[in-house]
Amino acid sequence: MRPIREELAARGVGTCAVDLIGHGETGGELRESSLAQRSAQVHAVVDGLQLTERGPLAVMAASMGAHTAVDLLARYDVCSLVLVVPAMYATEAHELPFNAGFTETIRRPDSWRTSRGWDLLARFEGELLVLAGADDRVIPRGVIEAYRDGAPRARRSRLIEVPDTGH
Repeated sequence: MRPIREELAARGVGTCAVDLIGHGETGGELRESSLAQRSAQVHAVVDGLQLTERGPLAVMAASMGAHTAVDLLARYDVCSLVLVVPAMYATEAHELPFNAGFTETIRRPDSWRTSRGWDLLARFEGELLVLAGADDRVIPRGVIEAYRDGAPRARRSRLIEVPDTGH
């Protein structure tokens, strides 16, 4: 996300990036984390931002991070969601550590359909942009289609499929 953040900074738009435990330079063990812990980490960062005023948030996330971004809709005023190759996971996977049953749960066919995230997205009234790789072999096609159709109240919703692109 660094090139995007640098471009936004050059235009006078402030950003904040979250380096989740087990990724980047944060440290910690990814396999001991969970979707619930990821959401808690992001909530802590957003709550800790020293803003002169709290306005609506624009959120950009990729892959597994898209699930966490959608989870933010339950707690914050989000005006825009930009989701790149977005995943969505079964509600029962939310609390599971990545090293204890998570993979087995999400690999069940169509388990993503049970996600509580779809209810949150259905109520979303902001702008939604979904970027998908036309040749993505990681995210099931049904997930992308569900994102495409999942925000009927959005002010604007758009799916862009990038040809010859995977995950």
